[in-house]
Amino acid sequence: VISNLSTSPYWVAPTSDNFKANIVKAASFSAGIMNSNIYHKTIFVDSDTNSRYSDFNVLSIITPPSSLFDYDTGIYVKGVNYLSSNQVWTGNYFQKGELWERLGNIEYFDKQGDLLFEQNVGLRAHGGKGRNLPQKSLRLYSRSEYGAPRINYPFLDYKTERVFSRLIIRNILSCWNQSVIKDECTAYISRNLNFETLDSHPVVVFINGEYWGLQNIREYFDDNFIEQAYGIEEDSINIVIHGSGNRSGQPLTWGTVEGNNNGHVQLYD
Repeated sequence: VISNLSTSPYWVAPTSDNFKANIVKAASFSAGIMNSNIYHKTIFVDSDTNSRYSDFNVLSIITPPSSLFDYDTGIYVKGVNYLSSNQVWTGNYFQKGELWERLGNIEYFDKQGDLLFEQNVGLRAHGGKGRNLPQKSLRLYSRSEYGAPRINYPFLDYKTERVFSRLIIRNILSCWNQSVIKDECTAYISRNLNFETLDSHPVVVFINGEYWGLQNIREYFDDNFIEQAYGIEEDSINIVIHGSGNRSGQPLTWGTVEGNNNGHVQLYD
């Protein structure tokens, strides 16, 4: 169903059906009023399921279809914010902030099909130009109002960190030269050098029960990451994009992600 929805100017319709899982959402009701949480289950019914994904763990993302694919509110489609005159940088998937965060549920299975982890999370589109690719990166947010203030599971390969405020489900085809493994391989090779790298782990992704390809669970650089990794107070952290304060035609504050760019501007001077 959702595989036949256009998610990009470069989207091409699938030539055959995708493999599908079964999604069950359940709650209890009294006199028509829900009186429990909503519980989610991803169920694979296939004699070849274990051999089909024997090389990778599986991540199932469950969310109301309108959260991702609605014309007005979906964060995964061109939608109301798309301009045919600017196909590269417009679309609902380029919208940012909490107004464009959607509630979802993730379930994480090992290669034998056993459920390892399950949690409600916030979902946002993630990335730069790669947001307009058919398969997108999603950012996962843990919040107390969703059920847990942190994502507490050791998803990654070579770091001991197991508690996260945010994670990325990254579309590994977003590297410009189409190598697929460039970013993850570079980070792994550099893991013992004296600077920070992002750890990751490849997974097979399902969205609302439909096979969605191979992506990577990956760390996310932000003020929460730096605070947790280095014990630096969050309000003392500045994060700026390359060229911040020195981009022609942009205000001096352009590229300031967190804090301010005063030190960055001084470095340019």
